[in-house]
Amino acid sequence: MANETPFNLRQHLPVTAKLGLLAALVASAVGSLPSQILPLTIGAITDELGLSTLQTSWLASADLIGIAAAAITGFYWIPRVDLYKAVNAGLILFITANLLVLSLLDNGSYSALFFARLFAGLGAGVLNAAAVATLGRHPNLERAFGLNLVAVVILASTSYTALPSWLEYAGLQSTFILMISTACVALVICARWFPDAPVRLSRTGGDKQPDVEDKPPPLPMLRTVLASVAIFLTGASMMALWAYTERIGITAGLSLVTVGSLMAFGFLGSTVTCFIATWQGKRYGRRIPFLISVAAMMVALYLLRAPAGALFWMSFGAGVLLYSSVWNYSIPFKNAVMASIDPHGRTIAIMITIGATTGVAGPV
Repeated sequence: MANETPFNLRQHLPVTAKLGLLAALVASAVGSLPSQILPLTIGAITDELGLSTLQTSWLASADLIGIAAAAITGFYWIPRVDLYKAVNAGLILFITANLLVLSLLDNGSYSALFFARLFAGLGAGVLNAAAVATLGRHPNLERAFGLNLVAVVILASTSYTALPSWLEYAGLQSTFILMISTACVALVICARWFPDAPVRLSRTGGDKQPDVEDKPPPLPMLRTVLASVAIFLTGASMMALWAYTERIGITAGLSLVTVGSLMAFGFLGSTVTCFIATWQGKRYGRRIPFLISVAAMMVALYLLRAPAGALFWMSFGAGVLLYSSVWNYSIPFKNAVMASIDPHGRTIAIMITIGATTGVAGPV
């Protein structure tokens, strides 16, 4: 009788393999989902739970605080742990915490709900940090992070298309059911194909096996601090507006479905700029994309602040489209800047921390 080969759940793939790259992209997209659908979450919390503005802001930001905590500690654990295990543990925590949130929506206390969201954010943060750190070891950083944004935008635009109708039918719980279902799909994919992260790919494409006994070299602190401060200031100002985009549309008299549809259109439109960033890669450097995004952001801000009226939906839709497009266009280049500073993955963990802390600072 022939010997049967035992079934191994995990396939050991490099990040450059198609299925390995796909799993990393799916993990990052799901880990980014809480911040991507934040405007709809804030609107649903405001409509259903009857909380004060400050309570709403803190509850909506609870998972972002958890994401920030995971990313801050990621500075230590990312170079030291098996990122395959970290991604799958983050998914399990994310699913479990969101199931707990569902059980607390009707009868749970505010504090219990806050901490359940905090743990959900912690799971999402571990998931996203490990996935992005893995992408940061790809030989073409701009392309890897451009594809990452495409995956994030596809999931976000799908969510904005479906979620408003679900919210009107089933209420706030729809938001958390969406997170649970997408995380379950990601768990199936990542358990099988999430790539091996210990192999660090050099920028010339060769493999470099790290020596676990070696201590990572000191970071170039001045470059790290200046890049971090610049990215934080731009991100905080952008999130301050983005978190309340849904409220801007509702206050101006647009329906929830109209606002959700226009925001979904904005996300879908920004897919084009994600592909442009992926195609552009290293061709034109990283400074020009930053300057373009800042200038276009000022125009988007003007469109979103237009006076309410019969044609406000056009101004609102154009503002959301431009806002989403230039924001997503600039992110691959920001990530590439941070990832290029340190191949050990510590600075990309800082980038995730910045993203989470700007998400907290903006709404609050």
